[in-house]
Amino acid sequence: MKILIVDDEADILEIIEFIVQDFFPTGTVILTAQSGNEAIKLLENDPSIDICICDHNMPNGMGADVLKYIADKNLKTKFVLCSTVLPSEKPQEYPAEHVFSNIQKPDIGKGVGELLKLVEGGEKAPAIAEEFVPISVHILAMMERAIADIYIRMSDNKFVKCINMSEEFTSEDKDKYLAKSISELYVKKGDKKTSINEVILGTTQKIMERKNIPLSDKMSIVHSQLVSLIHFTGITPELAEASKKNVQQAVALIMKYPPINDFWKGINLLGEYPSKLYTLHSLLASVVIKKLQWNSEATMFKLTLASFLQDVSLDSVALMELCDYQEFLSKEAMLSSADIRKYLEHPHNVTKIISAFKEIPPDIDRILLEQHEMPDGNGFPRKLNANQLGPLSCVFIITGIFARHVLRDGKNFDLSAFVTQMEEKGYSRGNFKEAFEAIKAMKK
Repeated sequence: MKILIVDDEADILEIIEFIVQDFFPTGTVILTAQSGNEAIKLLENDPSIDICICDHNMPNGMGADVLKYIADKNLKTKFVLCSTVLPSEKPQEYPAEHVFSNIQKPDIGKGVGELLKLVEGGEKAPAIAEEFVPISVHILAMMERAIADIYIRMSDNKFVKCINMSEEFTSEDKDKYLAKSISELYVKKGDKKTSINEVILGTTQKIMERKNIPLSDKMSIVHSQLVSLIHFTGITPELAEASKKNVQQAVALIMKYPPINDFWKGINLLGEYPSKLYTLHSLLASVVIKKLQWNSEATMFKLTLASFLQDVSLDSVALMELCDYQEFLSKEAMLSSADIRKYLEHPHNVTKIISAFKEIPPDIDRILLEQHEMPDGNGFPRKLNANQLGPLSCVFIITGIFARHVLRDGKNFDLSAFVTQMEEKGYSRGNFKEAFEAIKAMKK
């Protein structure tokens, strides 16, 4: 069985994935997406997906868009709305004949359990005591106490209990495991479902209530998620902490300037992608300049601040996701004339916006103006090639593409394939060479 889970809130997506892994039979394949359009792409590539558990209100494609695609293509995929919204409240968007079931947030555990009964005709799959289900240390820290006995994986077939049920699991515990590059612990499949549901309910409510938390707090949450995702870079706890402080300082600075503050108020309505992208971009830039030994505090802060300013004047996740000008050209026909104009003008627009911001360090305007140039000189707006671009601009460009690929592929990101692709596009030449070699060395 293949199940596609769609939610723009990364933490809720992770919780649903954990519950589905725990409840559904061993061997169930789970795919995830954080927008309606991303889900549609997955359905295009694999129309054999059996179930789609989908949120309603998302940037870059709503739940209704996903259902419309399934209905228009006459797919056999069962659509399950997972939202605070009931299908009966929006009958035009979610016609009863096309909606298999619904899961009402925040009671996700109960909803997934009822879905399993519907899928299996009321028969519940027997729990397999020896089967272990991964749960991220980030989610455990949000739950604050162990939902069941927690195990650590010592080898392929050896699991050792490390935390007893109901023991506290604090942010300090999370940091301890992440420092050892352990991003996931395990529970036994089917263990203590009633208590899991109760804790999941409370945790989901907390996540849903944090829409209005200060941006600095939001960045801290996102930062901790992303450090575990890019453990392959060799990022140290010390560098992760320095990067986190830079992010906090950058956010505090940009909030002082009304035009940028207004931009962020709007960007928060687009979901988690922008904050994840800019935080990950700054993290990867920090790793690269550390490997290049350019790691002065001023340089790290400069690239971090540029990461959070790069898309000021854009208002579309679809545009923010574009890796380079070549990808823009391949998708130009699908974009509106307004979006095309915004994308092509935004390097100049952002430099104009920040020109009146007195506290911006030098060189950031150049980095932002050159953010969409390419090694062969076919980027924009100034058509500069790899030998003409500034070294810091090259680090910023290549790590921006890197961050977008990591977010696009998630846990399936293949560093070797990425390095090969970047080399084929010329990102190993000229002033890109040193940054490219630093990324290439992460494979070793």
